[in-house]
Amino acid sequence: MDGELVVRRVITGVDDVGDASILGDGAVTEVRALPNIAGWAIATVWQNDRAPQVPVRSATEGLTEVADQRLLPTGAIRFLIWQLPPESAGENPAGMHQTDTIDCIAVLSGTVTLVLGNGDEVELATGDCLVQGGNLHHWRNKTSEACVMAIFMVGAPRV
Repeated sequence: MDGELVVRRVITGVDDVGDASILGDGAVTEVRALPNIAGWAIATVWQNDRAPQVPVRSATEGLTEVADQRLLPTGAIRFLIWQLPPESAGENPAGMHQTDTIDCIAVLSGTVTLVLGNGDEVELATGDCLVQGGNLHHWRNKTSEACVMAIFMVGAPRV
């Protein structure tokens, strides 16, 4: 999946008469790319800056312009697809960072190395999953192929 990141989003919910319904089906338009790093992109599949409520009644409920993924209010959610190209395309601009979030991550394709603040590293490959709890970390793609990850973030208070 090199080049432009294209993600299809299907949203289901409840229509005006209370029936289950497909509320939206189309390409994600909330995609952030970096012009200086070919292949680096994050598609915001879904977000909500407050605790979500059901039923969902709108295909655009919760969707706002692409926000800084590191700043989530408590209870806010983000569902992202991230394409991280090889380091040869340019260093990941996020660098070493931490967020006030719990992140559930699944590697959809490729391989990525998670570097923790204490220097520990873990390599994650296609199908591997990670639950990350607000720790200092950095992502590196040491391979020659892009890595694509699905990421579900929930804002959480730091205690």
